[in-house]
Amino acid sequence: MIWVVGAVAIDMIAMREHFLDGTSNPSDIRLGLGGVGYRIFSNLETPRRFITALASDPISLWAREALEADGDVVIQDVKGRDAGPPLYLAL
Repeated sequence: MIWVVGAVAIDMIAMREHFLDGTSNPSDIRLGLGGVGYRIFSNLETPRRFITALASDPISLWAREALEADGDVVIQDVKGRDAGPPLYLAL
C-alpha cells in the first residue's frame, strides 16, 4: 500500500462553452478536487491511502464528501479554523 500525505486544493474551473440558458453568465463554474497530494493519490493504480487535513467550512465539508467517495482517506479535523482549503480558479 502507498500512503500519500498532502493537501487538498479546490479547483474552480470556468468553462466557457456557451452562455447558460436564462442567465447572463458567460460560463459554467465547476468545482473539483485538486492539489499535488490529491493528484498523486487519485492517479495511483495500487492500493492507496490519502492523509490530509480539512476545516469545517462549507467548501471543506464538500471536499470531505468528495474525498470519502474517492477512496481510502484519513482526514484530520482542523479545529477552530473556518478558513477552507486553497482555491485555484482557472478561467
